[in-house]
Amino acid sequence: MKFSREFLAVSLLVIAAAFLVWMVKRGVAFAATHEEASSETQADEKRNESSGTAILVEAAAVQRGDLIQRVSAQGRVHGYQQLDLKNEVGGRLLKLHVHDGQVVKQGDLIAEIDDREYALALSEASAAMLAAKAEYLTYDPNSGPPEQSERPLSDQLAELERKREQGELSQEAYRQQKFMLELEDLKTGSRREDVIAARTLKQAKTAEQRAQLNLEKCRIIAPFDGTVFNVEVTEGQFLGAQTVLVKLVNLNDLAIKAKILESEVGAVEPGRSVEINFAALPELGAVAGKVDAVSPYVNVEDKTVDAVIRFTNPGGVVKPGMFADVIIDSRVYKDRLMVPKTAILPRDNRLVVFKINEQSRAQWIYVKTGVDNDSVVEITEGELEEGDMVLTNNHFTMGHDTLVKVDQ
Repeated sequence: MKFSREFLAVSLLVIAAAFLVWMVKRGVAFAATHEEASSETQADEKRNESSGTAILVEAAAVQRGDLIQRVSAQGRVHGYQQLDLKNEVGGRLLKLHVHDGQVVKQGDLIAEIDDREYALALSEASAAMLAAKAEYLTYDPNSGPPEQSERPLSDQLAELERKREQGELSQEAYRQQKFMLELEDLKTGSRREDVIAARTLKQAKTAEQRAQLNLEKCRIIAPFDGTVFNVEVTEGQFLGAQTVLVKLVNLNDLAIKAKILESEVGAVEPGRSVEINFAALPELGAVAGKVDAVSPYVNVEDKTVDAVIRFTNPGGVVKPGMFADVIIDSRVYKDRLMVPKTAILPRDNRLVVFKINEQSRAQWIYVKTGVDNDSVVEITEGELEEGDMVLTNNHFTMGHDTLVKVDQ
């Protein structure tokens, strides 16, 4: 059975018209359903509002205090006190009292050098000292030659003093002439033998003190509390002076040398508080520290300034060489009224916050802001006081005087 072309064309037109009518009816039904749903939603909201159903929100108190701006930097840990401990006198290492990893206190004995030779040197110096004392004590100053000067030194000095007071001698001329008179008296007067005897005694005393000091240097002690590393000598070894015995590091008081951007270092100064975090020790949390020093120079290569940050090693878990992130207090603005930054919303080209009143309703308050940091912002104008509660979440589309409930 064959159909004509006209019949087929008419059939297609009828089918298309029927499909179009079905689509129009479906769209009208969907629009009606959507409008009904919207009306029901609006009605529910009005019913909730009229029945006193509160919207769950988050809130925070308005605070007054110091607003602190901070800068971030990075650096590595190093020992604030660390040195290569050396012997100051040569000799055979008699006893080594420490080993790698040993914790010592200031004053603990680290090593001993054979001191017999130095003890003998002290005995000789002490004997020479006794001889010089005996010579000095038996010397009779009255047995010296008579005064060589025609006038006593005291008279000549008195005359110089008179001339200086009367302006006949300048201060410089007075000092020079006085020195020459005293020098001549030492050369030719009765005090010459006194000076010689005293000088001999002084030299003997100095030699004895030096010998005593060398003997004491045979005992090497810890100059500060720390941990011993890199023991490089053994007992019985002959050591020349200035040989490195061990490395001593204070692992309790550590430091971080952090690099601060040149543009941010202006307000960073010694004494500022620091929050320190270690990537290798996430379970440790933040550690408190203080800025100890700020370099007066800018590193030309990377445009940074070095800052030394000191902190106490919590539990001894932080190791020199570890990487650290630091947050440093920089500018401090005293006595500012502050709210969380999440409390601020833009409305009609102005800034607002929602303050909760005594009836638990959120009131729309216009404000002006000042300085801020990562978490809070200063309020310079607005009907807010310290202790007021302001919304910080679930308030972006909220209207004025909405009933709210703070999520605890």
